[in-house]
Amino acid sequence: MRTTLLSIFLVALTVSAHASSEWSRKYNEDKPVASERDYILRIFDFYTQIQQKFKRERFSAQSRDLVEDYTTAILLPACVSCSKMLRRGHDTGLLLAYFRLLQHTQHSASESFGGHLADIFAANPDLVESVYRRLSPEQQRIGFSELSWGFGNLTYGQKRTRTIKRLEQRLTRMTPKAK
Repeated sequence: MRTTLLSIFLVALTVSAHASSEWSRKYNEDKPVASERDYILRIFDFYTQIQQKFKRERFSAQSRDLVEDYTTAILLPACVSCSKMLRRGHDTGLLLAYFRLLQHTQHSASESFGGHLADIFAANPDLVESVYRRLSPEQQRIGFSELSWGFGNLTYGQKRTRTIKRLEQRLTRMTPKAK
């Protein structure tokens, strides 16, 4: 049942996405998704577009419903997959896309975005630090805020091991410069 609803939702989004000129110029809908990574990047990109539409429509109820449904049914599962891929890989492009996505999740009540970033950081801090240095100051501010929040949740109630202390030090060094 859930798979059927998700399929229907994806078809509806694809049809509405095709109508969007930016989407149709960027993606050839006749070309199949090449990989899980490609699928995740398309999900992130489409979320950005519906979030921008939400703002253009002055946070209308209809757009809000679309953003919330898309977030729950499609975006958050894609973030889980992204996190799994980045914890064990070194895909700077995918992590950069995740950091860009965070700019558009600021109105979301979900704490998952920071949690996934913290999971990636805990497993692969070198990757997070290297991509973080390439971000704009605004992206760093948002990314650091999400990462700090997520890391705090991840380590809450845990014994402060040597590993956690080292990660805390690395996180502190990432603090964005004041404006």
